[in-house]
Amino acid sequence: MGAFLFENSFAGVASAAISRAAAVTVLLGLGLGLVPGAVGAQNEAVPALTRTAGGYEAAFFIDPFPAAAGALGRIAVAVSDAATGDPVVGVTAALEIVDPLDGAVSRVALEPDEERSGRFEEAGFFFPREGIWTTRLLLDGPLGRETVEIVIPATIRAVADEIAEGVGGPYSISIGSNPVSPVAHLGSRFTTLVLTHPGGESVPESRLTYRFIRPETGERLDLEGTKRLDQPDFFQNLITFLTAGTWRFTATVESPLGTGSIEGQIVVRENTDAGVGGTALWASVMGLLIFGGVFLAWRYRNAAKRD
Repeated sequence: MGAFLFENSFAGVASAAISRAAAVTVLLGLGLGLVPGAVGAQNEAVPALTRTAGGYEAAFFIDPFPAAAGALGRIAVAVSDAATGDPVVGVTAALEIVDPLDGAVSRVALEPDEERSGRFEEAGFFFPREGIWTTRLLLDGPLGRETVEIVIPATIRAVADEIAEGVGGPYSISIGSNPVSPVAHLGSRFTTLVLTHPGGESVPESRLTYRFIRPETGERLDLEGTKRLDQPDFFQNLITFLTAGTWRFTATVESPLGTGSIEGQIVVRENTDAGVGGTALWASVMGLLIFGGVFLAWRYRNAAKRD
């Protein structure tokens, strides 16, 4: 499968990540809202990798490193003279990233930083699956034409505060809850990561549904997962449990690949603080209403006596 390149449109990148997530995406990051600033802003940072080719030394600033499969990352480059350490003036650069699955090559020319010689504006990248992604920096300048090759490992992102994970049908499913043990009547943020199994690839056209059941009372809650537009492998929902206790749940994924599900449970705590506060508030309101009624009746009687 061929790769997509988007040089000036973050919206295009988000759309491509959702519709064709199996391809690597490379984009220029300045002005797109993806990453603030340029490589000059990372001048004090420690490069993830430094490589020499011919007379060039290239420093690669990669965030995060290793890369997170299924999430946007960023890469910036600084090129200097390997002998003197001085920035190289008049060099042009391009990035090529090779898909480890099918060998498809994605390429984008890097924009030079107008204020700093030998430095290039940040580019964003999206690795849809885990693996070792060969990345080539193609340089053309006063020290000749050279290719600097590095490898960027991409690992599957895990959800934070994980409460359930497993393989269901053709899917690897991980579920996290923040907080891990929510309080009744207060929202809990559920995050679910869905990838193919095996392979750890994005799942196009996936749909996620939850079913929560509290066995002690038979209470049931059904809802559909909401896919994140910026990270389409993730679903995120705010869920509020109205009663405390142990709730069992089933998360089911459907797509053209088939249907799969995993099960888990979550313990919901009593909302003791909110209960005391709610009772006090209710008593205060009722007290004010009674006092107001008595006061109005007294005013009415006094007015009637004057008349």
